[in-house]
Amino acid sequence: MRKKLILSLLVLSSIGLTACNQGTTSLMSSGESSSSQTSIVSSDNVSTVGEALQALKTIDFELVTISTNEGKVFDTVFTQDFTYDALNSQGYLVKDGKVYPYIDDNQTIRTGLESTFTSLYGQDGAVSNFDLDLSLLDYSTEEVTSLKRDFVVPIIKMMGIGEEYYTTVLSCRLYLDGNKATDLGIEVNVDGSIYRGLILDYEGEFDYVDEFIKNDALSTIDPLLLHVKELFDQDNYTLCLYDDASTPDTPTSYSYFTDDYYIQIFTNAYIALNPLAQSQQYGYMEILNPDTPINVNGQDLIFDDIYMFTYSGSYETEGSLGIYTRDNPSKPGYAQGAFTYRCTDISQVMNYPRYSSLFSYLQVFEETESEIEGARTFSTTYQPVIADILDNYGLTGGFDNYGGIETLQIIDIPESNRANERVIFRLLTPGGTGYYDLDHTNFGSTEFAPFEDLRQSLNLD
Repeated sequence: MRKKLILSLLVLSSIGLTACNQGTTSLMSSGESSSSQTSIVSSDNVSTVGEALQALKTIDFELVTISTNEGKVFDTVFTQDFTYDALNSQGYLVKDGKVYPYIDDNQTIRTGLESTFTSLYGQDGAVSNFDLDLSLLDYSTEEVTSLKRDFVVPIIKMMGIGEEYYTTVLSCRLYLDGNKATDLGIEVNVDGSIYRGLILDYEGEFDYVDEFIKNDALSTIDPLLLHVKELFDQDNYTLCLYDDASTPDTPTSYSYFTDDYYIQIFTNAYIALNPLAQSQQYGYMEILNPDTPINVNGQDLIFDDIYMFTYSGSYETEGSLGIYTRDNPSKPGYAQGAFTYRCTDISQVMNYPRYSSLFSYLQVFEETESEIEGARTFSTTYQPVIADILDNYGLTGGFDNYGGIETLQIIDIPESNRANERVIFRLLTPGGTGYYDLDHTNFGSTEFAPFEDLRQSLNLD
């Protein structure tokens, strides 16, 4: 008999939280900003960093990132029509002028839904490709070193380090070690760890991706999976979690996802067994009200950010909200937000499930027999998607004692209306001996009353 797994719910109290840096800067692609400043030269005859950057826009190449602590952490091919992540056998391709994510399944290309990106590279592109504004620094030298955000962020994104590590970058430089564009070197110090980027000539080992672009049709995706994606795109639903140690068939935690706020609340039964849970009830809310000051402890402050709240009650018991803020020392008169940079999109800063790769790679799911009457079930063993879901829900490492997760299922349980429809992400251990459910419901109708009352009192809606 398959067993429902016991897992501490506290790991989900800050679901998939990401550092927020939206809207802080605008990066121009080098294709946009520098075409009028630097003539494109031969990739075999460059003498400055700027010329090398320009020449790399015109050729196919491979970028490998080596870390002194972790070894190879990134290996991606950049061509004019596709990218190929060699560590994960996936990438983006352009077909008929549109950008699609894809996976390589033993040299069989399986495409996902059309991406929202308008190009492969550039400011609105799927992938960073040295998207530097060459007007901001002097690139007419053999070495460029800077800690300016507009310099560092495109580089660490391209190297696979991640934009969220910008504040821990201690040094960043580009340097030319020859007269070819591929002689461009990259060195970044992230909190004491050295990352080096090596640029190599692309030898054509993934040309079958080009053949797919020219000759083959896009993958098809079941309409029900597209419907599930639409449900999550609305940013309004409740996540119910369960725990065998208390009441295995009754939710012990409720997380409310809306386009204005996110919060996780525990039940009285769970708090009784896990007293620490009471202090783990955090929530985040957008308060974008730049025209009307709000009085906080006798001080009028402008709220124009995302703010962190605590809740003293439980799912069954009414409590009070508390807010973490103060007069922003960097912007007096404004309430300081919850994150380093001003944020305006709760779904992005809380990394809602719709941002997970699951919805980019629905093509890896195949319909399987459903164990729930009236439901339809789709399953995958594709590990990059499984790993991303675990990361998105704050569950990475949570199943190590069970042998990890082998299969991810999407189970849709229809009802007469969308609000009562249920979508379960079921995580199965090797051999299917155990499972853990991420149970979503109340699509389009979820509400956390204390937040709703606060927003109404502040005339935010």
